[in-house]
Amino acid sequence: MRDPVRTVPRAIIGAVLISIVMYLLVVVAMIDSGITHFGLAGVSQAAQALMGNWGGQMIAFAACLSTLSGANALLLGGSEIALRLVADEDIPRSSQDH
Repeated sequence: MRDPVRTVPRAIIGAVLISIVMYLLVVVAMIDSGITHFGLAGVSQAAQALMGNWGGQMIAFAACLSTLSGANALLLGGSEIALRLVADEDIPRSSQDH
């Protein structure tokens, strides 16, 4: 990255703005679907009402990908934190190392 002081804040603000727009579009789609009561799978119900059967399946697939992405980030982030703590010697030695 050439200029992280400038790029990182822009990336964070951009990601937040994109998320806000996506959430607003989901709300508009749910309102536009005509469904008056949503169950636990409300977004999938709205997608199915607006796009047919494939819409509900697409939402279910996207939810699975999102879950896997979150799990991947958790594993990679957790291991990175542990490696940095060990490298900086911030983790106390075990009693067996003495």
